[in-house]
Amino acid sequence: MSEPVETANVLHINGPEQAVWSTANAGEAMPGVLTPLNWSIFGDVAGLSMRSGFHQMGVLSAKELRLPWLWLTFNRRLDRQLRATSVDWWRDRIRKAESLSFAKAKDQMREGYKHFLDTATLQTISLAAVIQPAFAELSTLIEKAQRLDLRGDLMAGYGSHAESSMVCDMWAISRGRKSLEEFVSEHGYHGPREGEISSKVWREDPAPLRRMIEGYQRLGDESDPALLETEKMQRRLIAERELLGDMPGWYRPWGKLILRIAGHFVPTRGRGKAAEIRAMDVLRATARRMGQLLTQASALDASDDVFYLTYDELMGEVPGDARRLVIERKRLVKRYASLDLPRWWRGPLPVPVLAASSQTSSAVTMLQGIAASMGVVEGVVEVVTDPNRSDVLHGCILVTPTTDPSWVPLMFLSKALVVDTGGALSHAAVVARELGLPCVVGTNHGSRSLRSGDYCRVDGGAGTV
Repeated sequence: MSEPVETANVLHINGPEQAVWSTANAGEAMPGVLTPLNWSIFGDVAGLSMRSGFHQMGVLSAKELRLPWLWLTFNRRLDRQLRATSVDWWRDRIRKAESLSFAKAKDQMREGYKHFLDTATLQTISLAAVIQPAFAELSTLIEKAQRLDLRGDLMAGYGSHAESSMVCDMWAISRGRKSLEEFVSEHGYHGPREGEISSKVWREDPAPLRRMIEGYQRLGDESDPALLETEKMQRRLIAERELLGDMPGWYRPWGKLILRIAGHFVPTRGRGKAAEIRAMDVLRATARRMGQLLTQASALDASDDVFYLTYDELMGEVPGDARRLVIERKRLVKRYASLDLPRWWRGPLPVPVLAASSQTSSAVTMLQGIAASMGVVEGVVEVVTDPNRSDVLHGCILVTPTTDPSWVPLMFLSKALVVDTGGALSHAAVVARELGLPCVVGTNHGSRSLRSGDYCRVDGGAGTV
């Protein structure tokens, strides 16, 4: 079979011949086919943050091993970046975006880009050099103590997650203790496909929130997420004491250190992600303002057409043929959206297939994925591709292609989670453990094999559905 050929364009680059690529976790951060503006920001930032992050970890230098230094300094660096991209900063820049001149909008875009790059770099360090090693050492402790029965309790109950805070605030609205306006002022940068700059987040369209809150109002007080968070934390502390008690005395100090490191760093994943999304939303609001100005100047036909230009085009001289470019790039996005990529490939270009032809047979009786959150449940499947859905049945088994923070309110209403993408430290896995949901990720085609109304058994410990 001849090798596929694709001309390099604003949404495609030809990679090295021997490079190995994977889409396993990409969907969480980059949902579907990105618009040219999104890819021109996200693509550059992804590459820069990876290289910078791995350089700081010492991976790109044979001279020294820097992980202990990173462990000592990471929280201080993260706190500094969180202050720079705080909720107050986000509110201020969103408000200013409404009346910026084009020149001032460029300045704000540059600022948002810098913060997006800085937070993405810290996320790379957090996952690869802090959280992943901490969980790896914790798994080793569990295996050496032969207490696999404690794995579920030890991998959750850390509290202080940005997503759990969001669920608690939605619960407060459902109980009349908080207003929707207050919620949006704290969490409005979230929304469906929030990793895509052209999407509309909750501050722009809060209607999905109102519908989800109605689901919360139907729950009894015993479902209070704060009670669940307290229970998970208490179970973790009990499990830690049991684990340490089963260790030989000489090994116990190391065990205490690893447990302390895990408790200290695991919550940083959600905090860093929230800062990254706030920076993205400032870029979103600023781009919309630039689109308005370009439409007023007759350079574009509609303000949202700005998302089909690139970051460099907006920061430099907007092309005189911007209208033609937008038409061509919309066709390109539509063509790419009609294709599915393989889970991984080697070389410069994957061999895509038509999305319609990649549908999996309904005759499949078992899915194998990655065990992400322990527990076994049976129930009715609800396949959901849009987190704006308001008719999700409480207590269903939620099956999705991917998740991001905007999915958390729906996850709270479910009793198990099955996700096409992700790994043991993906967003879905971490949040499922905190919510106490059995979870299987990395099924690849679960959302295509299962149908709403199917009845299935999810084993989060074995990774099977």
